[in-house]
Amino acid sequence: MDEEKYKLKILKDILKFSKRTLDEKELKEFIVSPLFHNKNYFTSGALLVKKGSITIEEFLGLGNLLEEELREFLEPVDDAFNYFASITPEEVMQAFQDMESYIKNNPEESLENRKKNQERYQKIKEHYMNLAEEIKRGA
Repeated sequence: MDEEKYKLKILKDILKFSKRTLDEKELKEFIVSPLFHNKNYFTSGALLVKKGSITIEEFLGLGNLLEEELREFLEPVDDAFNYFASITPEEVMQAFQDMESYIKNNPEESLENRKKNQERYQKIKEHYMNLAEEIKRGA
């Protein structure tokens, strides 16, 4: 599957998950955004929507950021990451065991990573609120 189709399939998935639709104008604007053009940041943001860390509106609000600015808000996934990969229950259990072991062996680093992630989520929410405020003022 080529990259465009892959990203559109992810977008369709998170829109369905969020019970949200995009009209043609919104879709065209989002497809030309730097966020949509960077597969790794795009996928990272989509995962946050699925996880419930950010809303679909907050995710779409990141579309107006430049690629350099996305680093402040999202941690890109690896190139090899597949959003639609199927995993076995054993792989899930192994991932939880690995995570538990990492947290146990690196408590300070784990806490620091959690704080960084919380700060990122907060920045995304603030960015979205600023966009909403600008729209209110312009209306």
